[in-house]
Amino acid sequence: MAIKILVVDDEPDVAVIFRQKFRKRVAAEEFEFRFAENGRSALEQLQADPEISLVFTDIRMPSMDGLTFLKEIKALNRQVLLAIVVSAYDDMPNIREAMRQGAWDFVTKPIDLDDLERVLNQALTEINHKLEAIGMAQRLASAEQDRILIQRSKELQKEFFEDMTHEFRTPLTLLLAPLESALGLSSEKQVLDYLHLAKKGGVQLQDLVNQLLDFAKIDTQKLKPNLQATDLNQLFLALHEAFVPIAAQKQIRLEIYLEGEIVGITDRSMVWRIMLNLLSNAIKYSPEHQEVVCQVYPSDSSIEIRIDNTNIHGVSLTETDRLYSRFQPISSIHGNTYGSSGLGLSICKSLVDALGGTIAVANGYAGKTCFEVILPMKLASEKVGATQETHIYDLVSIASPSFQMEDQGNDGSEKPLLLLAEDHPDLRNYLRQILQAEFTVVAVEDGRLALDEARLLIPDLVLTDWMMPEMDGLELLQNLRLDRDTTHIPVVMLTARAALEDKLRGIASGSEAFLPKPFQPQELLAVLHGLLSQRERLHERFRKEMLHPEKMPSRSMEDIFISDIKRVMEQHLMDEQFGVESMADALAMSRRTLMRKLTAVTGQAPVKFIRTYRLERALQMLQDHTAPVWEIAVKTGFGSASYFTKCFKDHFGKSPKEAIHQN
Repeated sequence: MAIKILVVDDEPDVAVIFRQKFRKRVAAEEFEFRFAENGRSALEQLQADPEISLVFTDIRMPSMDGLTFLKEIKALNRQVLLAIVVSAYDDMPNIREAMRQGAWDFVTKPIDLDDLERVLNQALTEINHKLEAIGMAQRLASAEQDRILIQRSKELQKEFFEDMTHEFRTPLTLLLAPLESALGLSSEKQVLDYLHLAKKGGVQLQDLVNQLLDFAKIDTQKLKPNLQATDLNQLFLALHEAFVPIAAQKQIRLEIYLEGEIVGITDRSMVWRIMLNLLSNAIKYSPEHQEVVCQVYPSDSSIEIRIDNTNIHGVSLTETDRLYSRFQPISSIHGNTYGSSGLGLSICKSLVDALGGTIAVANGYAGKTCFEVILPMKLASEKVGATQETHIYDLVSIASPSFQMEDQGNDGSEKPLLLLAEDHPDLRNYLRQILQAEFTVVAVEDGRLALDEARLLIPDLVLTDWMMPEMDGLELLQNLRLDRDTTHIPVVMLTARAALEDKLRGIASGSEAFLPKPFQPQELLAVLHGLLSQRERLHERFRKEMLHPEKMPSRSMEDIFISDIKRVMEQHLMDEQFGVESMADALAMSRRTLMRKLTAVTGQAPVKFIRTYRLERALQMLQDHTAPVWEIAVKTGFGSASYFTKCFKDHFGKSPKEAIHQN
């Protein structure tokens, strides 16, 4: 793009000089000249065209002289705008004043054409440097903005999935609590009643998946009520049936009172979720042997719902606004903190707002805590059929008093993870039953789902049928062998195709074992455990040859993976901040994938692997007498000699100095 240059001079021959001297460069579209006879006219052109980046200006001009013009240029505060003064040689005092006011250079009259071109070229170089710097700054600013947006997106995703983890507690509670009660009963009718309630919990779990978009809409304030005639008597009866077994575990009496038959125009799914949260919290925070009372009062234009419970803590009236924020610590009326607001009340408040209602909390008489919800609702003229209200809709967070789904740490005793791909539902369930005692089984019905799960979970073993819809077992196997993240996973093919050519084809594609149907369960288990034993031998080989890449030629993708790991470790050996996240980034893998794959190939989790590798390299350096102990500690990323000595002795059972003397 041509550089725009403004020449300001009241002498006509100056414009002629510039046109003639630079006519070829103008023709080549390197320059584009503009001309003005005085400072005022030039200033108007600068204000009209922000792309002018270079100005040649005389000092002595009518209307607005050059010095005044320079002050006006400075006031424009342009990022790229250089001014060069053109004046008589005997006018040096004004030239010096112009330079003090920000002129970049000067040319004297009569104009020397070579000097003019030299000054112009230097100015163009400076302009290009400024433009490059501005472009770099803009790119950095854009990259930082992108980074912030990506980080915010990750935070929103994390928040969403953390929220959903809590949402699963309600249906699991409604499944497990009735089933636990059913185990101790002998009456067949009662058992059937509890199992029926457990089935409702299963429906809730299924509905939760269908409501994912609703939760996203709550966060973006786009949730729209689906107004329809709703039989509130049937809705609250279903709530009572769902929560009575949970309340009974704390010997809490749950009572729900409605004044007459109430059929209103509202979103019954939203009302269900609001009540689910409020009742669950009331039971959760009530002491044993108390009662929770829910009362519903209708009017012509609204309904009022009051839930009273005996709260052992009470709620500080200054904390009521924080109740509706996600996972905020809440103070009691006694001033102590007793927990957090959780997720449920945040969604509850959003649902009440979506319906145009209000929700409030107060400390009532005799230690009671009262939630009051008022929802606009017109009463319907006709009663709703029972079939319209028997479905349990979706749900929000509830934590059972006796059943908490907390994250479990890995204590090292977990069962191997086996991914099962089988399209026949009965056989899939049978395989799950015979395997689940010794494996953690994830079962899917076709190869495409199995491939997705394999990439996500990085299982220890894959057991697959051959003939399946969407993607058959052979194509699944080929895809697993082509993906660096899954190439190490042993695959067992289980199929009715028992011909020799089929078996050879499966093994040639990379299957570690091929079992025909019908199969013996003992044989299948023996094959699976044999593959795990082979993996243990691979771990042992790696431990022996960790620091000797020449002994581990790249025969397979696993060997290439190990070579990449060791290359990255050598590059960052001195970096004491280098950890699992840094290793995952260097290998272009997710942290979870790195964890599963490295553990499967080496038998060591990334944290332990990094520590072990540093120590093995340190031992090698000590035995080679390459440096003193403190220097080797720094070279292997331990930072201090004392910390290095402690880790070394914990790992090898001897100090670094003892290792030197024993060599």
